[in-house]
Amino acid sequence: MSKLRDNPAKVVPIRALMVASGFTVIIIGLSAVLSFNLLRVLLFFWLGAGVNLIAFRLIVAGADRMIAKQEAGEKATIIPNLIIRYVMYIALLIASRVIGGWTSMFAAFIGIQVSQIAIKLDSFVG
Repeated sequence: MSKLRDNPAKVVPIRALMVASGFTVIIIGLSAVLSFNLLRVLLFFWLGAGVNLIAFRLIVAGADRMIAKQEAGEKATIIPNLIIRYVMYIALLIASRVIGGWTSMFAAFIGIQVSQIAIKLDSFVG
């Protein structure tokens, strides 16, 4: 059994940072070939990864509250967390597009997907 299934709240951020480090190497390699603004793209990629980890913590905190209380009134806390997560995602994508262009927006989108990629890679890397 993988460590991810035992304690995802601690394992996912570590694996997400490992995946983000791998993507950083790929971005640096692509910048040599495609000649885009490396600093700006890396900045928005890591901002996307950071926003993604904050959103993951919101998910974990909401799930812990739901499990602890098991009340019908707890549904009200799921919706604000969901809205906060999507507002953070949309704000980052819009800011990256306005400030950095399409390459920065694509890098921010990949950064936002880092924990999902780390979770999906768990089935390949034990």
